[in-house]
Amino acid sequence: MDFEIYKIMFDVAIVGGSSTGLIAARELSKHGLRVCVLEEHEIGEVVCSGLISVNGVKELGIKPENVENIIRGVRFVSPSNVEIYAHSNIDRAFVVNRGLFDRQIAEEALSSGAKIFEKFRAKKIAFKNDYVDINGEIRAKIVLGCDGLKSIVARACSLNPPRRVVASAKAVFKNADYLQEDVAEVYFRDYAKGFFAWILPRGKCVEIGVGVRKANLRLALERFLKERGLELKSFQTGAFPVEVVSDTCGYRAMIVGNSAGQVKASTGGGVITGGICAKIASKACLKSLEEDKFDKDFYKKNYEDIWKKSLLREFYAHIIIRELYERLDKHSLDALFKIAREEGIDKIMIKYRDTDKPSKFLDEIMKKEKIISFLSQFI
Repeated sequence: MDFEIYKIMFDVAIVGGSSTGLIAARELSKHGLRVCVLEEHEIGEVVCSGLISVNGVKELGIKPENVENIIRGVRFVSPSNVEIYAHSNIDRAFVVNRGLFDRQIAEEALSSGAKIFEKFRAKKIAFKNDYVDINGEIRAKIVLGCDGLKSIVARACSLNPPRRVVASAKAVFKNADYLQEDVAEVYFRDYAKGFFAWILPRGKCVEIGVGVRKANLRLALERFLKERGLELKSFQTGAFPVEVVSDTCGYRAMIVGNSAGQVKASTGGGVITGGICAKIASKACLKSLEEDKFDKDFYKKNYEDIWKKSLLREFYAHIIIRELYERLDKHSLDALFKIAREEGIDKIMIKYRDTDKPSKFLDEIMKKEKIISFLSQFI
């Protein structure tokens, strides 16, 4: 890093250049702040799947050219292949090219004056009296930790990272069978215990993946592909939290996105929720700099309390859903599918199609006595 950079006192340094960190950089640089993003890879190089709700695409300002496909339905398949199918002519979600989307946000942040340092790995963070030092190369008044499950910002602040994690693997095929182009498929299998396997049509290709809590990841993907008559050649792995962190701020610091567990535990999606929390953190940074206040209590009031009020109920709804299908064995899942079909769950899924906010869906499910009676034995 150029010594001249160290002379600059950035207003905010963002560790982690995924969509969450880049959204924060975009929001902050719009207000004329001196912002830098520190990313150990290249922007858009390491990304997760991009199935994003209609409202989420609007919320984050995703450009149409970064959308690969439109999803209007979902097919759930139990261990013994009992199906629940919900489809309508209304757009349910968009398949977004995450690499292109991340680069889109990066360009928008750069055009507003932010600096992005790729191939920069934050190794040491020291909190001084009036600034934060990163690797002895970057100085900033505030640091945002958008650096994932092993967040160095969280460790520097003595914050506990998420402990409950799902590992995932996905492969992309140009030729693979799927139900129909606008339907995402979800398969519950014993080798994908704690999560599920999926098939996601992406326009010119098909993404096939699995998530596991306590199983062999590669073996799970190989078994699912074998069911489809496919052979594993190359794949990409990842991981995401399935629990929310209670403490997300410290002196001159906030953690955002995966590092804070701000993820939809039942689906693994964190682009929308991370983006919303990044916007909240950005507002807290602006207020912090305006009022010259950098203590933990300030960030708790202006960041943590606000994102919890906005999203915590939905996060817990996702956690409840995921923990239920982790507790159920294959026979119980089959039985649940049959009951759910009898109770018309497909119609409920069509009505409450916003996966970012599952609490309304759960509220409706609570009215179904047969489903609640069955699930009560596992709670």
